[in-house]
Amino acid sequence: MDSDQANVKSDITSFFASFPKQSFSVGAMILTPDDTGRDVYFLASGRVKMFVYSESGSQVVFHILGPGMYFPLCLLFGSRGSTMYYHQAFSAVVVHRCPAESARAFFQKNPPLVASLCFRLWQGIEGLTRRLETGLTQPVPVQTTRLLVYMVKHFGEKGKNGNSIIRGFTHQEIADWLGTTRETVSLRMEQLKRKRILSYQSGTITVHSLRRLEHLAEAS
Repeated sequence: MDSDQANVKSDITSFFASFPKQSFSVGAMILTPDDTGRDVYFLASGRVKMFVYSESGSQVVFHILGPGMYFPLCLLFGSRGSTMYYHQAFSAVVVHRCPAESARAFFQKNPPLVASLCFRLWQGIEGLTRRLETGLTQPVPVQTTRLLVYMVKHFGEKGKNGNSIIRGFTHQEIADWLGTTRETVSLRMEQLKRKRILSYQSGTITVHSLRRLEHLAEAS
């Protein structure tokens, strides 16, 4: 991160930190499409799952938000409507709640921060585009492999012997992210386990060779 990006991040964090703090436990619902509140949430720590429900009642995950992110973006762009998505605590979460009007005024007075906001929005659109392309052109086993690579890079922790640890993602949650069934994901995970690329237990995935996992994802 260069100095300009670091300064932008620091300015945004300092601004939101001046507003009231609220904590949520794992699984708590933070925001739903029925909510009519006008606050923007700044994620100080933890992770938040953004999703919708399908007609069958299963979750379809769009994104996992991490520290330093804020939601719902629609309020920052002046929308009068409520968010279309559910936002649920994926881990223990701490947020700062800021009135949307105050957040918009802050960004409008600071052009570099608007550029940062637009860049973050573009990153989200680009990510969704890649997922849509993969979902339309690749079978679920390939989608699962590519998602695991993404998870290592965005949520992974360094383990022993060069391993990468991904915590908190069950097979069902991976299936929700891909819009498929748990059984299909479990089958792919078992195949990767037999190849000694990864192992898993109780919501913790240990990737033993990111290089091999990336090779499988790129070769597909």
